[in-house]
Amino acid sequence: MYHSTYNLSLDFTRTFDLLQYQAYKFPLKKALSYKIGSQWKSWSTEECLNLANRLSAGLLHHKLTTADKVALIFSTNRPEWLIFDMAITQVGAVDVPIYPTISDRELCYILNETAAAFIVLSDARIYQRIASLRDQLPHIHTLISLEKIDGIIYWNELLLTSSPTDIMEVMDHNKKVEPHQVATILYTSGTTGDPKGVILTHQNIICNVKSCLAFMPMNHGERVMSVLPLSHIFERMVNYLYLAGGVEIYYGLSLETLGNDIREIKPHYFTAVPRMLEKIYEKLLTVGSRLPSWRKKYFLSEIEKAKNYDPDKKYGWKERLRFWLADKLIFSKWRRALGGEIKGIVVGAAALSPVLNRIFTAAGIIVREGYGLTESSPVIAFNRFEPGSARIGSVGIPIPGIELRISEENEIQVKGPNITPGYYLKPELTREVIDEEGWFSTGDLGSFDGKYLFITGRKKELFKTSGGKYISPQPLEKKILEDEMANQAIVIGSNRRFASALIVPDFIHLERLLLANDLPISHKDQIIRHPAVLAHFESLIDDINLELGQYEKIKKFRLLTEEWTPDSGELTPTMKMRRHIIEKKFIDTIDEMYR
Repeated sequence: MYHSTYNLSLDFTRTFDLLQYQAYKFPLKKALSYKIGSQWKSWSTEECLNLANRLSAGLLHHKLTTADKVALIFSTNRPEWLIFDMAITQVGAVDVPIYPTISDRELCYILNETAAAFIVLSDARIYQRIASLRDQLPHIHTLISLEKIDGIIYWNELLLTSSPTDIMEVMDHNKKVEPHQVATILYTSGTTGDPKGVILTHQNIICNVKSCLAFMPMNHGERVMSVLPLSHIFERMVNYLYLAGGVEIYYGLSLETLGNDIREIKPHYFTAVPRMLEKIYEKLLTVGSRLPSWRKKYFLSEIEKAKNYDPDKKYGWKERLRFWLADKLIFSKWRRALGGEIKGIVVGAAALSPVLNRIFTAAGIIVREGYGLTESSPVIAFNRFEPGSARIGSVGIPIPGIELRISEENEIQVKGPNITPGYYLKPELTREVIDEEGWFSTGDLGSFDGKYLFITGRKKELFKTSGGKYISPQPLEKKILEDEMANQAIVIGSNRRFASALIVPDFIHLERLLLANDLPISHKDQIIRHPAVLAHFESLIDDINLELGQYEKIKKFRLLTEEWTPDSGELTPTMKMRRHIIEKKFIDTIDEMYR
């Protein structure tokens, strides 16, 4: 069992204290910035604090009470998201972030379960969606928009209702909010069934901020990009971390513009999910594939060597010279593509391929993988930036302030002040995951070597074959995805005779394979049936099976043409697979494998 302590001397105890903390300790001229059209607009720390106070006064003027829930529904990250979050919570109300991509059924479920009275929305598109569901949402009485929409409150109008007397009232509310009070209710993505509302207090989140702050080497005034949705606790807590660290936060337009935004801002840090790094890597490979013949051959040779790079190994002078040359000719260009000043990328929400981590590390782009859940506010462990405190393949060192143990069933269990009090209005579900001593069962299988934590699978995703053998699909899927020709994969076999796999290939790499063999490129459905492509994946599965017991071996696989996305329903907004949806959608293909 692991146990540690953390420093409680930092002088903020509630999430909304962070703006005041930054204003006192290291005020910034560009605290929060957002791209409007082709221009970046910035708000100083003082302006953000002033806006938050005036918004609080405006919300009180519109009868917001401490008993109210306020739903935040935005299409993209922007400064107003964080400012509204501060304005809502500092008067004792609770905010309920919602992903704009969730289904109408889930949206109504969340708004009705929380009885949300206020909704803050971003634009006319989301307003039309709410308007079409209005007869199913009896609790809503106030709509606020960040863009002007006829018939609802424009957010700037809230600022006009503020006066010195109003601000004094805000401060009175502010002083009464205790750290143990609920700050937010975050609904899990719902890989199965209805979403669950995770209750998080100010103390839950702030202790996580303090635990992580000591290990993030941020310097006052550095720049960071906020890319992942603020509706998710990972990016939200990291934004609080940025405020506490006194760095400039930049919100880009979208993931589609991320490359241009990064080149303009030249960030020192940003957070990502593994799929984002995979996309970046694919683009870099595409550029390399267009090089002249000899340079292309050298490029691909160095990529292959980078796949085995060990940051902890002491290399001889010949290998160091080779790395130096590769850095000059290849990897320095990669860093320039990421702005040229990147110091680190923190990855969470899903497992990162160790091979991809080694490639980025060899390229001088430091990637640090972490682990956590919404219920743990969210960080449980992460790989540190200081030398000797990171191990590729692990999810890092448990953070200070928590206790961690591995159960007899190899499940990771955690105890500490960052753990949720429970699920909103669901005490029976709370009792299923938090015992009487306060131990939270994460549902993840893992191992702990005394320093580093490793994830080995998901307890609920274990399936039993018809032969009675249990298989954890995640390690097998991870092995498949280490191959650059594979984009997405799911291993199935519950109550079936053997394990099988559905694989979505990476068609950019497949086309490169066909070109290299002077084979014709045709449509996707023809590509996945091409003998060279099938031979590649057969060889991949054979290699994986060599390391597996007989009952674990993947006996069959099928290639699919379309990528799984949140919009098409196979993935959650945080890019986790909805296994039951995928299996239902491709049931004919699955049944065909078992005939």
